[in-house]
Amino acid sequence: MGVLEVTIKNARGLNRSTGFMAKSIDPYLSFELAGKVIAKTRTVRDTLDPVWDETIYILLSAFT
Repeated sequence: MGVLEVTIKNARGLNRSTGFMAKSIDPYLSFELAGKVIAKTRTVRDTLDPVWDETIYILLSAFT
């Protein structure tokens, strides 16, 4: 068993998508392990330069 500590600071210069949903950008980060979402940041509304300043702790059952 172990705990992985991940600190997410920010992102800069994200590209706006080109489609019918291109009016709004609400970025977040999603962490996957073996195809399963194990952690996610909060959504930051209407910005191409989001700041999260979050720390996520992920419980790991094995290191291999």
